[in-house]
Amino acid sequence: MNDLAQETAILVVDDEESLRNTFQFFLQNQGYAPVITAATYEEALREINDQPFDLIISDIVLGGHTGIDILKRVRELGLGCPVVMITGYPTVETAAEAVRLGAFDYIPKPVDKETLLKTARLALRQYRLEQGQRQAERERERARAFLETVFKSVTDGIVTVDTNLDIREMNPAARLLLNELQPGLADQRTIIPLCGKEAFGPLKKNLLQVLKTGQESSPHLCECRGGDGQQKKVLSVAIAPLKD
Repeated sequence: MNDLAQETAILVVDDEESLRNTFQFFLQNQGYAPVITAATYEEALREINDQPFDLIISDIVLGGHTGIDILKRVRELGLGCPVVMITGYPTVETAAEAVRLGAFDYIPKPVDKETLLKTARLALRQYRLEQGQRQAERERERARAFLETVFKSVTDGIVTVDTNLDIREMNPAARLLLNELQPGLADQRTIIPLCGKEAFGPLKKNLLQVLKTGQESSPHLCECRGGDGQQKKVLSVAIAPLKD
């Protein structure tokens, strides 16, 4: 039994009962379930509206409609499942239209068992991969949003820099601190001016060392004054690599 078969919904659309039943038997025999059949365009749309499918296999000729009409409707509904076209009269025009609308494959009749099962297996495998990629992207986006919320809300100043010591990101606390140390510094998008200050002499060396080795440095204290030259501050500076 195919590993992808379990809990895999497939819709077979063909106006020939013998072909519908044959395709259904081949697919069910591989463990795919449920395998639903429809004889007309209208029946197919009812099934599509009633439940989600992982794969749709449709004949091109369906009485007053075509398999292309089903493919169009599937895409209009925003469904991402693969659609395989079956036809006894392949033409360049219908093939081009099917490809343009995103059909997974286009199989001419007569369709033998192995061709049907191989195409179904490949279509479902690609669909699962795409679903996995979309899920991973959604999880990355949720993690990014979470980290961004934390990044903006902490009271410690956080600044990320690249190998040129250009500022990539900073949280609101860091922007306030940098501008207090040197007015306009946050807008320069670089910490090189800060590294040039006597109190922050070791900062550039430590930064480059962390970037080179990928190892976090021990926190160290910097005693400095604000941009007005009067207010004394003691800052605890910790440097760590971002491994992403």
